[in-house]
Amino acid sequence: MRVEEDGYVGFGIAVWCAGNKACGLVEGLEVRKSEGAMERVLTDQWLRVLKPEREKGEEHIEGLYALGDAADIGGHSLPCTAEITVQKAKWLAKRLTEIDEGKGRREKWHLEKASSTNRRH
Repeated sequence: MRVEEDGYVGFGIAVWCAGNKACGLVEGLEVRKSEGAMERVLTDQWLRVLKPEREKGEEHIEGLYALGDAADIGGHSLPCTAEITVQKAKWLAKRLTEIDEGKGRREKWHLEKASSTNRRH
C-alpha cells in the first residue's frame, strides 16, 4: 500500500475507516445493536461483536470485531471521533498480533488521554 507520507508500506491486514455515519450493512446484521437515532453494532470491551440477546452461549461472536462510527462498546458512551477510532484500531491490531503469536492477553480497551505525541502538526 502506498502512503503519502511514508511511501510503500507492507501490511498483513488493511482496515479502511471513512465516513461519519453507519452504512446500511449495520441494519442487516443479526447482532446486538444500540438503541437511539443511529443504530450501531454493540461490542464488549475487547471490541468483540455481541450476539443478539436471544442467542445462548458465549455473549460475543468469535473472531468478529467492530470499531468506528458503526460500533459502540456496550455500557459506554464515547463520541464517534477519528482519534478514538484510531486508538481502538491500534489496540485491536496489537491484540490480534499477540493472539496470532500465542501471547494473547485479556486486557480491555480503554480510552487514552490525548497527547501532543499522538497528533500531527
